[in-house]
Amino acid sequence: MKIDLISIVIPNYNHEPFLRSRLESVFSQTYQNFEVILLDDCSTDNSVQLLQTYANHPKVSHFIVNETNSGSPFRQWEKGIELAKGEYVWIAESDDFCEVNFLEKITKILNPSVAIAYCNSIIVDSKGDIIKKNDWLKKLNKSKWSENHIENGKEDLNKYLRFQNMMSNASAVIFKRKAALEVKIPKEYYFCGDWFYWCALAKKGNIAFLSLYLNYFRRHETTTRSTKDFQVEVKRFKEYISIISEHSSIAFRVLNIRKYEWIIDDWIQKTSQFGKYKLLSAPFPVELYVLLYFRIFQNKFIWILR
Repeated sequence: MKIDLISIVIPNYNHEPFLRSRLESVFSQTYQNFEVILLDDCSTDNSVQLLQTYANHPKVSHFIVNETNSGSPFRQWEKGIELAKGEYVWIAESDDFCEVNFLEKITKILNPSVAIAYCNSIIVDSKGDIIKKNDWLKKLNKSKWSENHIENGKEDLNKYLRFQNMMSNASAVIFKRKAALEVKIPKEYYFCGDWFYWCALAKKGNIAFLSLYLNYFRRHETTTRSTKDFQVEVKRFKEYISIISEHSSIAFRVLNIRKYEWIIDDWIQKTSQFGKYKLLSAPFPVELYVLLYFRIFQNKFIWILR
């Protein structure tokens, strides 16, 4: 399939230590039919100065610095998508990086029916050293993500995406701009706007997966994945619940309760440091609350046996 142009949106906020690596991995792509949209969300470090050194690069179509912080990374997504001219959009997160053949490889699996395409990711630390290959989806299906495939988007949503964010790092994803313009992320989302986006786009076309590990997903203390204060963690999990509730009834969640264990495990891991009373004050619907208590009892029983 011939792609006329890819729009690469690089939204940045205080990622100066990682920016150069991100930018060089973008501008060095073996697939060169792209534009770059640089967006800074009122950074307080030296990000803007660094970005200015790339502002006149021939591939850069826009360089915009917000005067005030938008309050959500997904407001920057929407701005970038509206500015984009390409058929597909790549949100290249400013703290991640990729192989130089990322675009070359992922565009080869596209066809006109594909609304979303993504590849495998490797998790790295703040220095770029490898932690592990991303195995986020093994519990959903042990073999599905071991080889390339193209699936009906609605079927993937019903079988997998409504349980868990299959595209766990936006930097590994490209998506059709025309379809994206029809989707509005709730402005209050801070953590799960990407998951919301993928669920909406899955209804508008097929989903293509490339099994190659071409994306490097960086974990560091300022990433949205790191543990925040308790009230911020409550907001994170309310967003999780909002998305699963939108796509699944209570009866369905009860019948498939084990597929939501990752939410419980994540809550326990992120909030156990705040004390048992806060650990038990999870913003969960009843069926997940039952699973939370079961998992706490199970963990204590395993500890006793040890």
